[in-house]
Amino acid sequence: MRLKRLELVGFKSFANRVCLEFGRGITAIVGPNGSGKSNISDAVRWVLGEQSARTLRGQKMEDVIFSGSDGKKPLGMAEVQLTLDNSEGFLPIDFSEVTVTRRVYRSGESEFLINGKQCRLRDIQDLFTDTGLGREGYAIIGQGQIDAVLSVRSQDRRVVLEETAGIIKYRLRKEAALQKIEQTNQDLVRVADILGELDQRLGPLQKEAEKTRRYQALGERLLLLEQDYYGLELQRLARSRAQLEEEQAELQGVAGTLAQEQGQLEEAIARLDQRLHQVTTDLEAGQARQFQLAEGQNALENTVNVKAERQRNNAQRLQSLASLSASKDAQLEDLQGQRQTVLAQLERALEKCEEAAGAADQAAHRLKERQDARQRLRNQLEEAKDEFFEFMRSLTELRNFQRNFDKDEQALTRQIKGKEEEASACAVAVKQLKAQVEEIKALQKAEEEKKAGAKAEEVALRQKAYDLRQRTEGEKEKLRHIQAKSTQIHARLTTLRELDGDYEGYSASVKRLMQEGRHRELILGTVADVLKVPQGLELAFEVALGSALQNIITPSEGAAETLIQWLKDKNAGRATFLPLDAMRPSRFTPAQQGALRMPGVLGTGDDLAECEERFRPVIQSLLGRTVIAEDLNSAVALRRRLQQFSRIVTRDGSVVYPSGAMTGGSQTTRTSGLLSRKTEISKLEEALEAQAKAEKEQLQAIEELETALSSIGKRLQELSEQQVAGQMEIQRLTQVLEQLSRDIAREEQQHSGLLQEASQLDQAREALLAQAETAAAQVEREEAAEGEHRRAIQELEEELQELEMEIEAAQDQLTQVKVKLEAAKGIAENFRMQLTAIDRQVDEAEAALSEAKREIEELHLAQATLAKEIEAAQTDLELSKKSRADLSAKIECLRQERDQIQDQLKAHNNRLKQVSSELTQIERKLYRNESELKLKAGEEERISELLEERNLRPAEVRAREVTRPKGELKKAIDELREEIRSLGMVNPGAAEEYEQVKERHHFLTMQMDDLNGAKAQLHKAIAEMDEICRAKFQETFAQVRAEFSTLFTELFHGG
Repeated sequence: MRLKRLELVGFKSFANRVCLEFGRGITAIVGPNGSGKSNISDAVRWVLGEQSARTLRGQKMEDVIFSGSDGKKPLGMAEVQLTLDNSEGFLPIDFSEVTVTRRVYRSGESEFLINGKQCRLRDIQDLFTDTGLGREGYAIIGQGQIDAVLSVRSQDRRVVLEETAGIIKYRLRKEAALQKIEQTNQDLVRVADILGELDQRLGPLQKEAEKTRRYQALGERLLLLEQDYYGLELQRLARSRAQLEEEQAELQGVAGTLAQEQGQLEEAIARLDQRLHQVTTDLEAGQARQFQLAEGQNALENTVNVKAERQRNNAQRLQSLASLSASKDAQLEDLQGQRQTVLAQLERALEKCEEAAGAADQAAHRLKERQDARQRLRNQLEEAKDEFFEFMRSLTELRNFQRNFDKDEQALTRQIKGKEEEASACAVAVKQLKAQVEEIKALQKAEEEKKAGAKAEEVALRQKAYDLRQRTEGEKEKLRHIQAKSTQIHARLTTLRELDGDYEGYSASVKRLMQEGRHRELILGTVADVLKVPQGLELAFEVALGSALQNIITPSEGAAETLIQWLKDKNAGRATFLPLDAMRPSRFTPAQQGALRMPGVLGTGDDLAECEERFRPVIQSLLGRTVIAEDLNSAVALRRRLQQFSRIVTRDGSVVYPSGAMTGGSQTTRTSGLLSRKTEISKLEEALEAQAKAEKEQLQAIEELETALSSIGKRLQELSEQQVAGQMEIQRLTQVLEQLSRDIAREEQQHSGLLQEASQLDQAREALLAQAETAAAQVEREEAAEGEHRRAIQELEEELQELEMEIEAAQDQLTQVKVKLEAAKGIAENFRMQLTAIDRQVDEAEAALSEAKREIEELHLAQATLAKEIEAAQTDLELSKKSRADLSAKIECLRQERDQIQDQLKAHNNRLKQVSSELTQIERKLYRNESELKLKAGEEERISELLEERNLRPAEVRAREVTRPKGELKKAIDELREEIRSLGMVNPGAAEEYEQVKERHHFLTMQMDDLNGAKAQLHKAIAEMDEICRAKFQETFAQVRAEFSTLFTELFHGG
């Protein structure tokens, strides 16, 4: 392999295209500084894949593009082409000549080409691996690079030997294999996690699948038995309905006759009721007038009594006021005596205050004298201290003169100090270098700890990620349950809405009318449509209204007639219509409504039900005299007190009739279910809304968990990069530590030399100090006098301290005198307050005495006025008694007439009650027959729905020939249902899900086996590469060692 040609354009200083041809032998490039010689070597480095802009003597990769000059504009691209002769096949490529091209644009985009074809940077690096032209090769040697090779550590020198031995490609392949092993380990962990989850699910799913298959087999057997059983039931129901319809027709004829007689009796009772109402009104008016007269008479009697009582009270009050005046006079005399006593005590307290004030003045004068003496002594002490300061200043000047006398000693001292400072500087340098060593070690330790922390964090994050995945699966499972429940609710709601929209449960005639679009303006709705009942009372209202729930409300009688005619024309059956303009409310009178406040009575049907105001007359006519009670006991108790009601219905559907008849028992099937269906639709809509909210919250929780998993993944990537960077930093710090150790040894050697020189200078200074002893004698004498001055100052300070103690004692005495003075003042003030209180009591007693005299005068005037008023009231009382006697005679006549009318009403009501009882019995039979017919129809409909749900036709099931008895079929069905119930909750998709999980488990098991096999093959390949590298490296190292011995002997002549 030989370099043939290098072409440059736009690279650094080469603005125009330049082509350099390299012949055989050595080619040298010479030129002055700045002519671009180094740019050629940079171009070769760059085209071979150099990625470091600093190695190319730049800041960023765009710096290699020609940036312009005085006569040329900047270029937007740099390109270098390197052509090599590969006729010997040295490069692993099937070309005799190889041209490598690299381009870079100012936008930052790069291109790499081999023989004009696009490739990757990695392809170029792989091409030149182990050829000496790779990134770690030494085909291009820069300034100082040889010295760097000789001075580097043995680990770095090994890289040079590996490049020479040609094992770099094996090391790169080993690194790639290790990365694949790490990736394989990660894949194994993920596969193991998934397999662990699948193992946990596989066992329970297998059991569920077996239970599902068992459930399906039992269901098929149950379906065949139910066809036979329901076929017999349908035949029995058809026969029962035919018998009930015949009986119903007979009862309706009898009911018509009784209803006519009942109407006549009601008209007669109504007339008598009207006359009775008039008589009762007149009687009540007379009684009210009589009551008013009685009230007036009582009021006059009360007035006379009250005023007489006031006269007696006034007489008693006058006696009380006379006693009060006498007691106040005695109180005033007693208070005057107390006032004189307190005045004498106050004068004595003021005298004691004056005595205490004089003693306080004397104590203050004595304290002032001692404070003046203290000030004089302080002045003397300050003067003594000033004299001592002057003495010390003179002694200091003498000592300074002694120091300046010996110039030679000072010179030696400065030299010693200089050496010591240099030695200290060396010591400080050593200390700083050692501190740097400790800092570097601390940084190295910190990097190790950081690396360990990153590793620990990585392990924790992987565990956290596993936990989050588990939680995510759990949340998704909850979401599936919520969605399944929502689907069930939605299906049920859709079914009920469809039933409600199709008017399922209504009679055929009502259904045809409601579904007929032409009659929309004539129909306002059914009673069930407009009525809204309280929750929990649906059954009571369904029983109370019965078939009336299907009655159609129209705006007028004309609309009702039109609809009836349409039913006749279409032969579509019969229906009941409620015209708004013809409906008359039927409600209890106020007197009757009082009975509705009994315990256990919820109210009348029209009060409890809700509807639009325009429909209120309809509801009042249907439910105005129907009462809803809590239970049967409350209903029976209400029947004994309430008259003229339609029926009393309890919460559980029991009914009490005016005749005393009762209907009740277990409610196997509801009469209509229309109101219950509306309530259930409302509840299902609320439940569906709650499920939607829960589903939204669950989706949000899953999204948050997945976001957390994504963040952990990013953090794991960052930790991996940090660990690589930390390892590189640890290697750099190790090199810095070695250099610092060499610097410390050099500084310690210099420090020892400086300390030796300082010791020699110190010996010379000791000789000079002996000559200064004479001057020291004079200083000793002055220092002896210094002690006398200090003793004098101490004596003055002790005297001042004694005086301070005397002053403190005087201050305590003054404080005690002041305390006594304040106590005397407090006693005097207390007497003043007592005197003020006595004066206030005197004023209050005089005021009370004056008020009593004024009230006595007013009471005398009031007594005269009351006597006149009593006389007038007695006159009015006699007139009232006469009017009351006349009114009583008139009231007695009205009572006799009322009794006659009531006797007639009683006879009519007895007959009406008898007719109503007979009619009620017939209606009850009709209602019972109608209920039974609806029950039969409901049973047929229920059976038909069950059969349709099983994709069976009711007509075919009814026509089946069944040989087994019904009881035997019922028993067999119950046994199968009990066996199915014993299976518990069954997952219909468990079998399919089990097969899917089983298949996935098998697939992942095979994947894990493949991954383990690949991992083993990678370990085997790494071992083989290690063996090849070891053999090649040892062979190359032996050759290098032999060549180095020869070269060293030649260069240094054996030295």
